[in-house]
Amino acid sequence: MKKVFFFFVVMILLSVNLYAFAFEAPQPPRWIWVDSTDIQGAWIDTQTLHFYKRNDYMHNNHRSVNYWVMYYYSQNNTHVMERVSMDFYCRTAKTLSETTYNDKNEVINFYDGAYSSYEDIIPNTFGEEEYYILSTM
Repeated sequence: MKKVFFFFVVMILLSVNLYAFAFEAPQPPRWIWVDSTDIQGAWIDTQTLHFYKRNDYMHNNHRSVNYWVMYYYSQNNTHVMERVSMDFYCRTAKTLSETTYNDKNEVINFYDGAYSSYEDIIPNTFGEEEYYILSTM
């Protein structure tokens, strides 16, 4: 009787483990954890960081970076890969592209923001956390 009870307990724990941890967080050293809540988590891909000086009018010699960031959303079990450009001097950023994947890693949405404009980095957001992490590199 004890063996049967033990077997059922182990099976329940294994099944809970599979459902509770369906999303596997990206691992260092490639990925840097930004922040997370019970709804969302974010990681920066260090292998795609590209620091440069902008040379466009009004932003000449501003230190900037292009990078990929992954956001995970637990409510609908999706993740988003977002290509971002950030200007440290102006404290602004813009999304260059964004692809949303479901739990089977299938593309469910795509956004091309190549012609979007830079927007202020909002305080107390994931964007501000990314700003602080990247500005110290």
